[in-house]
Amino acid sequence: MNEDNFDILSIRLNADSFRYATFNDSEQETAEAFIWKTDVSLSLTANLRKFFQENEELCNCRQALVKLESTRFVTIPIELFNEVDAEVFFYHNHTKRENETILYNKLKSPEVAVVYGFDTNAYHLLAAQFSEISFTIHLCPILSKLAEKSRQGNNKKMYVNLTPDFIDVVCFDYGKLLLANSYVCREMSDRFYYIMYAWLQVGFDQENDEIGFMGNTTEKAKLIASIDKYIRHRTDIKVIEEKEINNIQQ
Repeated sequence: MNEDNFDILSIRLNADSFRYATFNDSEQETAEAFIWKTDVSLSLTANLRKFFQENEELCNCRQALVKLESTRFVTIPIELFNEVDAEVFFYHNHTKRENETILYNKLKSPEVAVVYGFDTNAYHLLAAQFSEISFTIHLCPILSKLAEKSRQGNNKKMYVNLTPDFIDVVCFDYGKLLLANSYVCREMSDRFYYIMYAWLQVGFDQENDEIGFMGNTTEKAKLIASIDKYIRHRTDIKVIEEKEINNIQQ
């Protein structure tokens, strides 16, 4: 990989791998992304140290954009959010952990703050490495893009992001966020249960409201076929829309 003349590192962190790319502010095309497999027996901090040891040229980047993939988040309407109380909001919804730094991102659409936990040692390692750094969580581009998409038509929308280890479920009423939850699940039956549970929780209409899927799992087609028996309308998330959500440069 040739890193010459690149000064921005974008990296997405999850338990199994780091997905990363380098680019310049002036680049218009999506950067080519690379996958670095983690050692699941090591901590996030230890994996980051190993990653930078093996990719020393990345340490020369001026700026880093760090995106965490995690189910530990909470969304709060902007009008109710107080930065001082971010940790209180977060631990009201999640079990307290040692060595966890609470971060947040404010979104313009939908108008919410996304509060999430980040490993403190990993946070300080990254902050010390780069002169300019920003942190976000994988949910933010999902919310921003799908809030816009949910304004199409005159019904409410549920969107499900499928991953091998968990699902994200987000619900909108014409751009207004009604629900954003992640559920740790690896079996199709569990995914089906949580999707239908969330549908009932927000009071959606099986005849009029819509559901859409993104991401992938081994039994995606079978899961959608099961959902289709109970929810009449399914909206399509186009490939280009999903690529925009997962754009490594965002």
